[in-house]
Amino acid sequence: MKKLLLLFVVLFVLILVGLKIFVYFYLSDERIRTTIIPMAEKSLNCKLNIGMIDVSLFKGVFLKDFSLIANNQPNISIKGTEFTLRYSLLPLLTRNAKLQINTQKLQVKDSSGQLPTIESEANINLTVDLGKTTTAAPIFHGRLDLTSDLIYDALKAKVTGSCDFTQDELHILADTSLDQATVKIDAMINDYLKNPSMQIDLTSEQLDLEYLAGLADSLPAKPAATIGEETKEKPVTTAPTVSGKIFITKLLYKDLVIDNFSIHYNMTDNQLNIESITALLAGGNIAANAKADLGQNVPPYSGSVELDRIELADILTGIRFEPASLLSGKLYTYLTFNGQGTTWPQLGDQLNGKGEFALTEGRANDLPLTREIATLLEIKEINDLKFQDLSGKVQITDGKIELNSSLTSDDLTARTIGTADLNGTLNLPLEIKLSPKLSTMLGKNIDATKYLADEEGQTTLALQVTGSINEPKITLNSAELENQLKKSAEEKAFDELNKIIKSNTKSGSKEEQIYQDLGNEIMQGVLNN
Repeated sequence: MKKLLLLFVVLFVLILVGLKIFVYFYLSDERIRTTIIPMAEKSLNCKLNIGMIDVSLFKGVFLKDFSLIANNQPNISIKGTEFTLRYSLLPLLTRNAKLQINTQKLQVKDSSGQLPTIESEANINLTVDLGKTTTAAPIFHGRLDLTSDLIYDALKAKVTGSCDFTQDELHILADTSLDQATVKIDAMINDYLKNPSMQIDLTSEQLDLEYLAGLADSLPAKPAATIGEETKEKPVTTAPTVSGKIFITKLLYKDLVIDNFSIHYNMTDNQLNIESITALLAGGNIAANAKADLGQNVPPYSGSVELDRIELADILTGIRFEPASLLSGKLYTYLTFNGQGTTWPQLGDQLNGKGEFALTEGRANDLPLTREIATLLEIKEINDLKFQDLSGKVQITDGKIELNSSLTSDDLTARTIGTADLNGTLNLPLEIKLSPKLSTMLGKNIDATKYLADEEGQTTLALQVTGSINEPKITLNSAELENQLKKSAEEKAFDELNKIIKSNTKSGSKEEQIYQDLGNEIMQGVLNN
């Protein structure tokens, strides 16, 4: 038995010595450089440079000062100071290969400056089941732990996380941090080697849109497109199937706070479907959805948006609009839309939609529109108007807006059916009915309107609104005013004639009827001439 054990030990030592001799001669520095590196360069289509190579039977493979440059992307380089591949010999006896890879100061850099520089340190633990491995599908599992700095001009982000992987799927957990923003990534990628399908969830406790916009503005500008390049159709590749959700507890913009901002999305065959967008804003709710065909160079899109009980004054205050008291009330709106394009003016020219809106318990204080109306009518009270309801419907056709709306307040009512465009240009016939109180305040510039008051003392005026939202021009609709005056004069003349006839004839008599018919005929002839 002792002899057998001794024979086994000697045999084991001889195998180790043989393996060491094999490693020393076959995996020597020179042989790796002349044989293995050219094979790797051909397989990876790149240029591979290695400063020092050390191969040990027990310690593994050690590389120092290596770099890799892709032949088809010579501006992108990968450089590392140290790379260590460790393995365990004992598990090989059970047909399991256990590998550990450590990299230090791995840098990915784009000399053109179009992509961020990545500086990383990573550890990989990998186990391959040699007993079940086939040439078609190796069986393995492992874990990657990574710490990276992404540097893009003045922008610097840190990524820390891990990736658990098998031959079938990847599960990534990572935190991406900027100075004032942190985003957690939870991604599952199935069948990543053949037909990847991804579930990507992003969460953050707080993001500041103004801060992120400032970071975007600080990035290097893209090179200007050459003549004809802007309209040239580019080939569209099919994006992988992806789904997921985005949740931000607090989304900030200036002093505005959007709570529980949530997006659920999916994309298959370049068809992006934003199933839902929900959030809490200014005391109310936001709900929206959208679809877009990203398989086309000019993507068509459609969707809907609903705002419910949004306090408009809180929005104006939150975005630091001056003065914030310009317009207030509870806003409700529902709009469906569709169109095509991603840039202006194509985006506006092809926008279509329809919807309705209502602003209740509101106040308009020194709006350009109310200011101009108050100036024309010489009634300053109109420029600070409280109202119960401002509501209506909109129809958008190729960027042109058809508006049908009305306003109700204690002092006046108003109605318009007209048009506007997305640049703010207005063409709105506006009918206003003033209360008896405001009717008595009409200025001398429109003195003829005193003849338009009805029996209750209310005055109806026809105005025309042109110009723009910021600089509206208000005029009296002279043609409509003439018709109103004529109608008012007719009614007053007939009323006076009837009073005279009734005072000189017996009520209900044949004589009264004859005089009325005769008087009406005479008055009609006079007015027609």
